[in-house]
Amino acid sequence: MALLGRVFLAFLALSSRSADANDCMQKDRQLLFGCEGHREQYAEICCQVPQTWAEHRGFFDKQLKFFEQLESSGLSAGEITFYDSQCGIPLFVAPRGRSYEAFKKESVDHGWPSFREEEVVKENVIVEAGYNGELYSRCRTHLGHNLPDSEGNRHCINLMCIAGNVGNASLVIASPIPSPSPSAAPSPSPSAAPSPSPSAAPSPSPSAAPSPSSSQVPAPFHSPSPAEVAPSQSSKASRRLGCAAVALLPLGLLA
Repeated sequence: MALLGRVFLAFLALSSRSADANDCMQKDRQLLFGCEGHREQYAEICCQVPQTWAEHRGFFDKQLKFFEQLESSGLSAGEITFYDSQCGIPLFVAPRGRSYEAFKKESVDHGWPSFREEEVVKENVIVEAGYNGELYSRCRTHLGHNLPDSEGNRHCINLMCIAGNVGNASLVIASPIPSPSPSAAPSPSPSAAPSPSPSAAPSPSPSAAPSPSSSQVPAPFHSPSPAEVAPSQSSKASRRLGCAAVALLPLGLLA
């Protein structure tokens, strides 16, 4: 029994070190918006690029009560700056070019904080070209994905990854990402690009989504079964898929 106890304690120590190694986010100050208590579950999402996983759909609203926090603190009365959870650089300023109510409604409707082009701090955010292009910061923090609609680019973002405090002098960035050159500018809005074809990523509308093949969509997005998104599984396996994948799931799985 004593031997088994020592083995178990050693396993816990190794697990703790492994979890800490996957957590690149600020540690000298607590993450904002109630995100601090969810590091173990979601740190890997923010700290790995490329990334196809995301927070659970509605996590920011149903669990963290994000907009209730903004309204009770008075922050909803003006623009709010969101900082990188790893290095503290500004990433988004919202609402900008629209009302707070419009920002809230779009985010709640889609299940993740959603930012428009005017709200992006462009010198600090890299947007990969194409529908469902990945967004990450100059500190190489994964942020989310771009899902353009009829109004232009819509950046679907994980709150955990933008819950940092301004600045982080204790962090040394080994290889920051340079600002994109004009030739690597984000993909054009839908008005300048053709609608996605079956060979491209699916439309965000569940009723219009084509059936993807394994060669078209990253593996985690391909034909998920109810068991693959069941909350009772391990933290990574039970995460809801990224907001692009919502179009591929029956609505009942997202409840």
